[in-house]
Amino acid sequence: MKARRIGIPFLLEWILCLALAAVFFAAAIPKIGNPSAFALSVHQYGIVPQLFVNAVAIYLPWLEISCAAALAFIPSARRGALWTAIAMLAAFAIALGATVVRGEVVSCGCFGGGFGISVISVRGGAVWTRPRMSDIQKVVVAVAVSAL
Repeated sequence: MKARRIGIPFLLEWILCLALAAVFFAAAIPKIGNPSAFALSVHQYGIVPQLFVNAVAIYLPWLEISCAAALAFIPSARRGALWTAIAMLAAFAIALGATVVRGEVVSCGCFGGGFGISVISVRGGAVWTRPRMSDIQKVVVAVAVSAL
């Protein structure tokens, strides 16, 4: 007898996965179309060694596309795609944190530019105005808890 999963209903899980896949797909396409601009964004974060900036700028968008495809269309690969999404979002959060610590304003490199991360120092703290990564992270966590 097959064990029954506890969590959000399958249809809701699939809808959340489609939404998350759409975000990753929409973020990856402009990066693929303009890798040099994305490489500049990666470089500006200052956490990737210069030797690997171009490799990250070329391969990361394809990882996002692969993750999106697995989330949307390959249920057997969904768990791995969720862990990959968690890792990518965690790495992005670390990069944002490094930017906040340095008090810099950089373009996040997401969705074709124009969506810069504005960082405003406030007595040792900071406010991020765009994008709302916490909303995307909530979707990832909700689906991951259900699927894992």
